[in-house]
Amino acid sequence: SNCIVCHNGSLNPDLREGNSYNALMSLPAGAIVPGDSAGSELMDMLNHDPAADNPMPPGSPLSKVKIALFSNWIDQGAKNN
Repeated sequence: SNCIVCHNGSLNPDLREGNSYNALMSLPAGAIVPGDSAGSELMDMLNHDPAADNPMPPGSPLSKVKIALFSNWIDQGAKNN
């Protein structure tokens, strides 16, 4: 619900339903490292890490609960489930 506002086909990655998994897994190496959320650039972006080039979403970070969902998904292998 937060990401699709911008990533709706007009901005890459295209995170619309039915496309989001393939779009995420097609990101450059290091963006999502299955099994390693700490090593995944996406987590720096979602946590608004000052070292991240492009914090997401713009303005303010997601809730800690939503960030934890991404982290857990990556740590569990970033499966298409």
